[in-house]
Amino acid sequence: MAQPVGVHVTTYGTGKVSDETLERYILKNFDMRPKALIDELDLLRPGYKRTAAYGHFGRSEFSWEKTGRAAKLADDLSKPSNGVAKKDKKGSRRGATSALV
Repeated sequence: MAQPVGVHVTTYGTGKVSDETLERYILKNFDMRPKALIDELDLLRPGYKRTAAYGHFGRSEFSWEKTGRAAKLADDLSKPSNGVAKKDKKGSRRGATSALV
């Protein structure tokens, strides 16, 4: 099976939109097939020495740390015309004011 069986998002109440909305957005806009992820993140390029020291998270030199899609994701999900960023009865957006990704 090429596509994932499911995608689960948990923001622990810190998201600007619901976890379910994020799940739907990810499934619609991100190609989650293994080959697509390998290609997008350039995972076949060896970098063993660089990842062996000081860990491999939080370092901008690695392709999986790039946030190039974050601005589009935030823009897409903040558009009230899409019915995604729903307001409550008081007029404020649901959820806390943390980052979407």
